[in-house]
Amino acid sequence: MKRREFLHIGAAGIIGPALAPVFAHGATPERATVLYDDRSVALANTEFDRASAALWVRASDLPSINGFEIKPEGACRADICVPLPKAMTRGIYFNLSAFADRAGQAVVADLDARVWSFGEIPTFRSGLLASREAPDFAVPDRKGRLIHLSDFRGRKVLLVTWASWCGCREDLPGWQRVYEELKGHNFEIIAAAEDTAGESVVDQWYDAAKPTYTTLVDKAHAVSSAFQFMNVPSGAWINEDGRVVRPGEPAWTTDRTYKYGDKSVVTQGTIYVAALRDWVLNGPGSRFAMDDAEFKRRVTPPSMAAMEADASFKLGVWFQEAGQGDRAARYFERAQRLNPDDWNYSRQAWSFTPADAGKKWFEKFQQFDEPYYDLKLAPRN
Repeated sequence: MKRREFLHIGAAGIIGPALAPVFAHGATPERATVLYDDRSVALANTEFDRASAALWVRASDLPSINGFEIKPEGACRADICVPLPKAMTRGIYFNLSAFADRAGQAVVADLDARVWSFGEIPTFRSGLLASREAPDFAVPDRKGRLIHLSDFRGRKVLLVTWASWCGCREDLPGWQRVYEELKGHNFEIIAAAEDTAGESVVDQWYDAAKPTYTTLVDKAHAVSSAFQFMNVPSGAWINEDGRVVRPGEPAWTTDRTYKYGDKSVVTQGTIYVAALRDWVLNGPGSRFAMDDAEFKRRVTPPSMAAMEADASFKLGVWFQEAGQGDRAARYFERAQRLNPDDWNYSRQAWSFTPADAGKKWFEKFQQFDEPYYDLKLAPRN
């Protein structure tokens, strides 16, 4: 597929169950909120088409929504263009739902609240799948400044996630020790707290660790979404050229064993840090730099169900931040049903009901057949 000839993939946009369209074509412009990638955009002028449940936005708002611009050759962003049939535009309005359909995006909408959540555009993941190019993101640090992964081009990066609802929060001081040892070797650690509740729940753990590495507060789980991290803690190694050396896998600094019934959780921090050190010091010559064949075995395109789960989860995050916990829970649960292998969805949802979290975690853990947090870190020969 040529980048300038982005073809119609044919995956239908998805409207949540029991969310029938309620707005008539040609009605007075209405307000709506669009969730797209890692942003939330409030729009003052949109239209809703009853027949197709489509969201029409002003073409002039498209760049602020998803970075695309209308050009003679279609809707374009960087070197990607989506050809647009005439039916996709109507005066000053643009059919964002039809655009999502052509781009193969999942869409989940709560029309009562007038909020649309759009999943990722699959083509934007093609760089990771084809050339191991790390997906960029924009996530705020503790001071609210947006940090992009691309800001660190030219350095080796360990991207590691954690959460206040995970025992991995106790590894933050360990990452500081690793950073102090290796930072002189053109190396940076980016820690992203995957916490919808934000700074209010992560601050005590960051404060206690006194980190000098980069610290992010990822309320929308944008990092986990971009890198297909299924749990916390997860780590990925990114080289100076912005390419992924190792994709998501369990990332600890300590060795612990936790017994839960007849099963155990074993963290393998010592061997993980040793492998990381070997890569930081030896670069592409490291025995732990993953070859292309193994990378392709581990990183695969997400299914439509997985993309819909991600869009549902982000809709739940939006409602949680808006103080609508009951409605948020509905979308968190939907994300869990659509992608039960993603523990982030379950554990984040449970964090809002701490009295039940332990029981729910134990029940899910007992159903897990494979070793939990298994680290497949065999070196190259």
